[in-house]
Amino acid sequence: MAAQVMFSIVTKDMEKLPFYITGIGMDYEENGVTRDEGYEDYQWSYCLEGEGIFTVEGQSYTISKGMAFFFKKNVPHTYESLTQRWKTTWITFNGDQVESLMNYLEVGSSLILNLEREGEVKQRYKELFYTLNTASYRRESMLKASLQLYELIVYMQQHRLQYQNEGKSKTYDRLSPVIDYMEQHYRDDITLEQLAEQIGVTKYYLCRLFKDIYGSKPFDYLNQMRIQKAKEYLVTREQMKVKEIGELVGYHDTSYFCLKFKTYEGCSPIEFRRKYNFND
Repeated sequence: MAAQVMFSIVTKDMEKLPFYITGIGMDYEENGVTRDEGYEDYQWSYCLEGEGIFTVEGQSYTISKGMAFFFKKNVPHTYESLTQRWKTTWITFNGDQVESLMNYLEVGSSLILNLEREGEVKQRYKELFYTLNTASYRRESMLKASLQLYELIVYMQQHRLQYQNEGKSKTYDRLSPVIDYMEQHYRDDITLEQLAEQIGVTKYYLCRLFKDIYGSKPFDYLNQMRIQKAKEYLVTREQMKVKEIGELVGYHDTSYFCLKFKTYEGCSPIEFRRKYNFND
């Protein structure tokens, strides 16, 4: 298939979009590029054939078939072919919400991905190309292209998380007995040692596992569980007093229960119940 390249006419109306495409290349044969000052747009490239080397921030990466590489705008980089033919499909884009989205997704200045579903990736690029090719710069077509671009970015992020979470999923499984124990005994006075015993580790190692997976300490998670249960009781058992519900979920001091509830929910148990039109 011959290469197809198209660049957008970036109108003032288009610049109002949170995400917009500035250019796209299909089956493009790379000859190498050096950008000491970076590029004015963000770029995703996907390798269709051959191999190339991508260098950014002092690191070099070999890009082969099925791999994608990304860089933010104004980030110096180079890429060049390692084989006689190196073909990619690429897209350049911009928008005043792109940086915010990338920060939210915790994507750094560059990113390398190994994508397994080649057909799906190519189809997404084709759909973007088709939308731009038939847009005639109509407003609805620009909106459609903006949505497709957003979906492509999210799709790439999902694959990134899939690989990152392979190790985490094993830790989730390892912590499962601890979570089960919390579910069964959240009404009781639980110690950190009891939780650690469920998986045969020290209490210090348990805290580290929880921090890695849940971003919190075991008792923070337990408190969240207790407050979640309390919210359910506040709504479904309207005849019960706040003190009774606190005891039911493991808080024997009503003042402490109310303090913890407000810490997590931003309101008191009574205020929470009133949101559901129940009187205490």
